[in-house]
Amino acid sequence: MAVTEAIQLLYTFADEVMTKTQSALPLDVVADFVDTVRWREPFILGVIIFHIIVLLWIILTRTRHALQLGTFMVIGFLVLGARALNDLGKANWASFATQDYFDRSGLFMMVFFSGPLLFSQVVILIQLLMAITNLAALSYRSKLIAQARQRRVHASSNGNGHHKTE
Repeated sequence: MAVTEAIQLLYTFADEVMTKTQSALPLDVVADFVDTVRWREPFILGVIIFHIIVLLWIILTRTRHALQLGTFMVIGFLVLGARALNDLGKANWASFATQDYFDRSGLFMMVFFSGPLLFSQVVILIQLLMAITNLAALSYRSKLIAQARQRRVHASSNGNGHHKTE
């Protein structure tokens, strides 16, 4: 009897937890956010175009590592300044948007501005890591070629063309 009561209590508790958490799921928050944004508004389109241009710049400059590093730092400063930009947007939103997207917590700036910029930084990091890996492989291959060349020179200086074992 005690086991049945314990199982029933467990089911009741699980049902209660599911009911409470179901209303606070992040998907509901995301759906509300997507519904709130006016996607054809020039300000929103401008931010989206900005992020597309940043990604295109990162892809086009992928072989120019100094530019990639500079871009990484500029993006970092933009993300660091997102709070100040949010405050500036909160004070002046009526001059460039049809609704106030700039809440005190900075959710809009985090999701719509900083999030894509942080993704761009990850893309830069991946590209730089790939370049470092390719450079390490090239260096190792050059080392192997130099060692093989040195063995050939050493073998030909022995006169018989074969390797001497010591």
